[in-house]
Amino acid sequence: MRTNRLAQVLSVLLPLVCLLSCAHDRALTAITVTPATVKFLTPQTNLVFQLTAIGTFAHPPGNFDITNKVTWTTAAPQIVTVSSSGAVTPSGTGSCGVVNVTATAPVNSNNSSLVIGAATITVADPSNTHCPQ
Repeated sequence: MRTNRLAQVLSVLLPLVCLLSCAHDRALTAITVTPATVKFLTPQTNLVFQLTAIGTFAHPPGNFDITNKVTWTTAAPQIVTVSSSGAVTPSGTGSCGVVNVTATAPVNSNNSSLVIGAATITVADPSNTHCPQ
């Protein structure tokens, strides 16, 4: 009898708790870009490296792949380009240096605050003494 009573209480409370918690937008708290550093040993444009954005959420709690949901940007497109899916490519021969590539997304659909994650990309050229080695 006690087990039935507990089951009845849970059958009423569980949907209510789910309803209340599911009424909120997901809250993004952090973005981790992996890998955090990438080094191209040559500025050739046929090289591609895929970055991944992992979002940490407070509601519901957890880590999820949001690679295709973030906005990818590069601080120096003359050194590397980045696609909307996070694929990074050196910009071309003679272009070398160190640049940050960022992944940006809003905290939730009702918030204009942004969460940003970044990776450091190096394009080296052993034949160019002005490039990072």
